[in-house]
Amino acid sequence: MRKIIILLVFICSGIAIQAQDTLKKFTFDGYTSFMQTVITDSLWMTQSMFHNRLNFNWYPIKVLKVNLEVRNRFVYGEMVTMDYAFGEKLSFEDRPIDLSHNWFSKPSWVLNSMVDRGNVELTLNKFQLTLGRQRINWARTFVWNPNDIFNSYSYFDFDYSERIGVDAIRAVLYTGVSSQVELVASLGKDTSVKYAGLYKFNVFNYDIQVLGSFENNSDWTAGLGFEGFIKSVSLRGEANYYKPIDSVGFMHDAFLGSIGIDKIFKHDFSVQLEFMYNSQGKKLPKSLVQYIDLNELYSTPITAKNPSFDRFNLFVNISKPITPLVSTSLAWMYYIENNMFFVSPNVSVSLKENLSLSFVGQFFSVAAEKERVNVLMFFGRLKHSF
Repeated sequence: MRKIIILLVFICSGIAIQAQDTLKKFTFDGYTSFMQTVITDSLWMTQSMFHNRLNFNWYPIKVLKVNLEVRNRFVYGEMVTMDYAFGEKLSFEDRPIDLSHNWFSKPSWVLNSMVDRGNVELTLNKFQLTLGRQRINWARTFVWNPNDIFNSYSYFDFDYSERIGVDAIRAVLYTGVSSQVELVASLGKDTSVKYAGLYKFNVFNYDIQVLGSFENNSDWTAGLGFEGFIKSVSLRGEANYYKPIDSVGFMHDAFLGSIGIDKIFKHDFSVQLEFMYNSQGKKLPKSLVQYIDLNELYSTPITAKNPSFDRFNLFVNISKPITPLVSTSLAWMYYIENNMFFVSPNVSVSLKENLSLSFVGQFFSVAAEKERVNVLMFFGRLKHSF
């Protein structure tokens, strides 16, 4: 069934390419990129990936939009060869409707397609209803997002800016210029269903949001988020409290809060700071740290309830355009209790319209019993948007 659905997406996309010049009811865009990855651990390993995204929108009538989006990835290299479960991990979907498929999964290469958006959106004046796989973004801060209870993402995965979608029905009522009410019901694995509501309003030029949710077999959640300015400094924050429905086993109360500031100085030089507290975080025994696979730690999916393994987390980012076509940034993340840090330099070059070249480094270091454990990763990406 999922093969048929994915094939239909390609067929619809092909029709849209031919039709978009003559019919305004169809729009089609996307991108194609090639990214080379090098990891320097105990062994040097490489991975290459061709990444293609297709976004298709159809407007049959003025108030209705049909949206389909698919990402295709062809991955090969030593990192694929050395991980016998690479193909399974690439196609894994922790959702009730599996729309990810490996067309080929060989010992050294994998070809995967995944539909990460597929929804119908109805808009009637101030009311909007969306049904299907969609992105529901309730985040206010940039790195750690307790309020983003539907689509949490990892900061390290910079190559997937669209983020994962959720299978849900979402109703939005715009009650004012800067106020709205949202109600969402989403499906999870097995019999899991999450019901949530959010109210957003503005007070003293601050955007405020309050939210609550209930998920069977999981938690009650209450949250608060805000965003505004203190003179020229942008201030934003969010916090969630989780109360398990049944306080047994591994489920416990949890509190997460993040706060961030950012400021743009002369010549577009910008500084961004963010801090998060996670009551579920813990200090890892140094005797065990040396056996931790930092690559697995880096790639493990996160949740809004547990976005980091440390209690106290600090993030700093500085960025500066060198020329109108060349931008640079340097990010630093520190996990305070575990004395672990992450450093990531980034250089992006605009070669011409819709064509860019990026170089990214990611360095992880954690204190073990006798010495630090380090992992260094390099990425080079050429990306063409259309």
